[in-house]
Amino acid sequence: MSCAAVGEFMAHLIISDEHIHADQIVMLREFIELYGLENDQEKIFKVLEGKGEERLPQLYKELEQLSKKEQEILIENSAAIVGFNRHFAKQEKQVIATLCKAANIEPSELIAAVNDIIENSTRAFNDRLASPEIQDKYSTVSLKVRRFFSRGAKREYLTTKIKESELSGPEYGNAIKKTGEIAEKDCQLVEAELSKIFSALESTRNEFQSVIKENSIDRNKASEDEVNFHTFLVDLNDRLDKQAKESNEELKDLVDKKRRAKNAFTIALMGRTKAGKSTLHYVMTGEGKEFIGVGAERTTRFNRVYEWENLKLIDTPGIGAAEAGGRSDEEIALSVVDTADVICYVVTSDSVQEVEFKFLSQIRNSNKPVFVLLNYKENIESPPPQYKKFVKSPLHWFSRDDEKNIQGTVNRIKRGIESYYDGNSVTIVPVHLMAAKMAMDDRCKADKTAFRSGSRVDNFFNEIRENVIELGQLRKSQTLLDNTACRLCRMLSVVREKQESSVKVAKDIENKQQKLLKLIDKQVKKNKSAFIRELKLTMESEHGSAKDFASENYKGKKKDIERNWKKEAERIDQQLKEKLEVKLKDSAAVVQEAVNEAMEDIAIGFDAIREADFDEQSTFNTSRLMSALGALMSTGGGAALIIIGSMSTPAGWVAAGFVVVGIFAGFCSGLVKSKERKRKEAIDAILKQANKNLDDLEQSYTEQVDKLFEEFHEKASRQLSRVLSRVSEQYRNSANLLTPYCNSLNNAINELNQQFAVRIIEFARDEQLPEERIGELKVTRDLGKKTEIETSLRISEQGIQRAEKALREKLTVKTLAKGVQ
Repeated sequence: MSCAAVGEFMAHLIISDEHIHADQIVMLREFIELYGLENDQEKIFKVLEGKGEERLPQLYKELEQLSKKEQEILIENSAAIVGFNRHFAKQEKQVIATLCKAANIEPSELIAAVNDIIENSTRAFNDRLASPEIQDKYSTVSLKVRRFFSRGAKREYLTTKIKESELSGPEYGNAIKKTGEIAEKDCQLVEAELSKIFSALESTRNEFQSVIKENSIDRNKASEDEVNFHTFLVDLNDRLDKQAKESNEELKDLVDKKRRAKNAFTIALMGRTKAGKSTLHYVMTGEGKEFIGVGAERTTRFNRVYEWENLKLIDTPGIGAAEAGGRSDEEIALSVVDTADVICYVVTSDSVQEVEFKFLSQIRNSNKPVFVLLNYKENIESPPPQYKKFVKSPLHWFSRDDEKNIQGTVNRIKRGIESYYDGNSVTIVPVHLMAAKMAMDDRCKADKTAFRSGSRVDNFFNEIRENVIELGQLRKSQTLLDNTACRLCRMLSVVREKQESSVKVAKDIENKQQKLLKLIDKQVKKNKSAFIRELKLTMESEHGSAKDFASENYKGKKKDIERNWKKEAERIDQQLKEKLEVKLKDSAAVVQEAVNEAMEDIAIGFDAIREADFDEQSTFNTSRLMSALGALMSTGGGAALIIIGSMSTPAGWVAAGFVVVGIFAGFCSGLVKSKERKRKEAIDAILKQANKNLDDLEQSYTEQVDKLFEEFHEKASRQLSRVLSRVSEQYRNSANLLTPYCNSLNNAINELNQQFAVRIIEFARDEQLPEERIGELKVTRDLGKKTEIETSLRISEQGIQRAEKALREKLTVKTLAKGVQ
């Protein structure tokens, strides 16, 4: 039971980095056989199919019960699974850390064991490069003699074997060794530059937290507006921090991939399901006919890794296969792009689909050389006449000029590639993989040469070998330096877009703020003028009504006249207050509506940016901003209405008593006057005083309305400016906080481009340059399209053309005045 748990954990460790190496499977099978775990084999291998996740908690409990001896077995085999590949992957470290905690293993003990295995594996790899086995697989002289007397397919077969022999000699081993040495130097630079970016990113995250602390509030004492704004601010910085964390993880993943990439020249096999990838890697390695489970059907969705002529071959899941473990096979396949030096994309002659070209567009920015392996689909195993026909004319499928000629498919692929990828970076190689597989079948031993030569796979293999010998060092520098620069450029582009978006939001808010302030000013003037007009109309009407009041009340007693006039005064006052309230509410409503529309405009514009460039967790949260502005105009309008309620009654209203006194005195002093005259004088006296009261009221309202609307204007403008200015300021601040991070990315890109320019010069001059000889160097790059280098070193036109052909992009070299040879 305990050893079965160890075997199950080994399987989890194998798939932790989404790569299953053939040697890891050998180790696992040997472990199962050694400890007699055949009955547990199905359960162990289900893990390799991604079906063991639910049992992990129970598995760790079982590992916790291991004896000391069983722990040693666990440590020994875990170290072997990890270290043989000369790389300790980030995901493997995480799994090992979880194991040590669960099984009470001292982490340093297991890590030391892994490092020992890595050291021994590195030494063994270097020894293998120097081994006589790699020096001369064939007698080149013998092959040339045999070719002299051969014709047709036999002659082409021997030609490819001569080429293979020349490419597989000492030069091949030395090329791999030199590539490794340069890779070590380039990787050191990559790690150093990424480390600087890590530091800048961490500082940026600390700045985000400082902003929150500086703007902290006591929620128990703060106003609703302050709470809303603080919530908005926290939300903004939390989202920026989340994006910074994601960038941090992306950088860690990039570092891990570059460390993996430096260890071996790597070829990634990609293509649609059933295009022939499995057949290709079987032809190349002799392995994989039965990888996991029974038969040739692939039962795991992880990347499979093999060794071929001291190179690493990664067979990725088929494009378009079903999703597994939450990630599509396409995503898993794309995960190796940063590691691969060359991408081999397999397509079939009978079904070249647009989905394949679209997939190529996803790796376009990686700036990788791509071989499109065009697999000619033809069943030559049966019936027998097809078999015999192929043996008689092995290259007929390649050279035929009828409607089934291969060139038509090649041209169609070229057109498709031009739409989605840079055609200059792609080489199309037609092959017959079924013929290559049959050449390895003992049942076809007598016709092996015909099948092998007719397959044309050796042409492809020699292209790969030539890439290692002639271009290996440049290809590896492309993977480590150029590809990293490409990744950092994409990251920089995203960050700058976010900066620009934040500044755009700030500018939009500031522009809206100015328009809103103008609107408040306009609305105040408009509604104040409207009220003054209504005030005059009302007063004209009330002056007319005053005659009726005087006629109806001239006979009344003093207290009755005062009471009645008071009622009239209250009616008029209430009427005016209602009209004024309507105008103020109208001002507030119009401005509030304008604020809402302005914020919606900003949100819509920003949503468009987010949909194009951002994930769902946008840095712009409209609801938070709207919440912060929610009470804005109601506060301004409410304050104005409070003023209305506290507005003092004009002094003229209390003069009603004097009207009555005046009338009474008139009666007393004029007893001898006619009744009609006395009536007229009494009415005129009341009317005169009433009109005076109304004039005083109009004057009082006119004066107070100025003050009232001005106060509304001041409060609304101040509140609007305060909130919007703070919001726009935060967006500008958030953009500024990202500047150091942007600078670190830009500096790293420049350093990597400088070093890659050195590698290009070395390739063009066919020599390695010590640092003191490099001298003055300037480089300008349009990644994947053109490179312009200014150098004090002289480079021949032939060397430039050679480098341009290798890079598959435009190369311009300008020799500075003090150029040296």
